[in-house]
Amino acid sequence: MSRPKEGSIPRWALGTCVVLLLAAAALPLAAQRKQLLFVENSRSGDVSVIDAVTLTVTGTIPIGLSPEEIVSSPAGDVLYLSRIVRRDDGRPTGNGELVAIDPGSQKILWRAPLHGSPNHIAVSPDGKHVYITIVSGSWVVIVDPAKRTVVDSVDVGTGPHDLEVTRDGKTVYVGLIRGTDVTVFDAATLKVLRKIPFTENVRPIALSHDESQLFVQLSRTNAFLVVDPRTGKI
Repeated sequence: MSRPKEGSIPRWALGTCVVLLLAAAALPLAAQRKQLLFVENSRSGDVSVIDAVTLTVTGTIPIGLSPEEIVSSPAGDVLYLSRIVRRDDGRPTGNGELVAIDPGSQKILWRAPLHGSPNHIAVSPDGKHVYITIVSGSWVVIVDPAKRTVVDSVDVGTGPHDLEVTRDGKTVYVGLIRGTDVTVFDAATLKVLRKIPFTENVRPIALSHDESQLFVQLSRTNAFLVVDPRTGKI
């Protein structure tokens, strides 16, 4: 994704921004008034700050090449961004990092190194744990924002991609893009509870608000499958 020019926003960015607008609603009061959206740009290696009312780019936060995803903490006081670390020649190093950003000052707070190439992020409801899928491996790493480092990991299967944390923070669902399962693990014990099998690689997943349904999009499938997360039945 290339970076939009300041003062304008192209059509391709709108779909991404709609998702991030939800995070903007939880920002500190001064930022809420501005209704800011934060969009990561893979090719230019930065985050565009967009005024959601005027749809103009008002600022840029340099990060480094290949940011993957950006999400808000539950309190809205920190933005977390996953990034594949690259060498000076642009080739991937095989490792990544989690970058924490202050949405108010638009400054980087800290960086936590990650072993492997990171993909998607989810934050526990209490904000005490950040879960990151390592798509080049078979694990989800857990970063403690207070310690600013990886404190644990869970082996979930080959190529973890997207993930969802339940509203009570007790359970994590992980889709495998290089596998064909959704792996479910206990957030307290970090033990795998079960695997929900599918016939194709698992791409985006999403829990319904009441968590009675899990929506799963598979490779070569132009639809979402609706699954009971407790039984795995479609």
